[in-house]
Amino acid sequence: MGYLVVRRVFAEDACRVLSDEIIDDCVTSTNELRESTRIDRAIERFNLAEWLRSEIFADWASQLLGPNWSVVLNRHNHITLDHGGGLTSKRPHRDSLQWTRPFLTVIIGLKIPESSQAWPRIVPGSHLWPVGAHPNGGGYWLDEDDQRDMSDQQVLVLLGSGDVLFLDPMTFHGAGIGLTTEPRIVCTVALRASDELGRYQPANELMIHGEHVYAGQNNWARRDD
Repeated sequence: MGYLVVRRVFAEDACRVLSDEIIDDCVTSTNELRESTRIDRAIERFNLAEWLRSEIFADWASQLLGPNWSVVLNRHNHITLDHGGGLTSKRPHRDSLQWTRPFLTVIIGLKIPESSQAWPRIVPGSHLWPVGAHPNGGGYWLDEDDQRDMSDQQVLVLLGSGDVLFLDPMTFHGAGIGLTTEPRIVCTVALRASDELGRYQPANELMIHGEHVYAGQNNWARRDD
């Protein structure tokens, strides 16, 4: 159906500690908490590579990607802290322009209010559909598709603190929003299986599990070194 939710991958206490660190970081940087704040370079700023290497997460990611996979540093790699202002992100969208640019979108719930408006929305099976919308950055907005309207087919996906949503980047989805009294804090990263036709590990990827594997034909491959 284009997505998978795994419960309690990360301990609630660890999520609470990291959430407090994120809030403190936002206050220190801006002297205020806005309705919606995006923190880029989250993997580097909060040492999240160790979270991705944790046994439970790595086991699930390896089931989906195989034994050799990395985190993409120049795609997603952000934390969103939202007090109800992230209305744009609620619009159903795809994270990828086409299936030939493969990665796995991963949404980690760090602090999720007990409210349905804080949960993601998913259009199940929509990763199999073509799209007639114009590209918007790296993906598409569903409401700009002039061929079909699947917005009313969205379903709520319960996501709690410590839960992880694995998402095919072609699946139309929308983020939830927080409450004015309680923020919604999630981390979003992109993972990729090792490119077996790439001679070298890409510079914008950090190997998390296994190693980079090259399986191309060296005897007639073009040299790129």
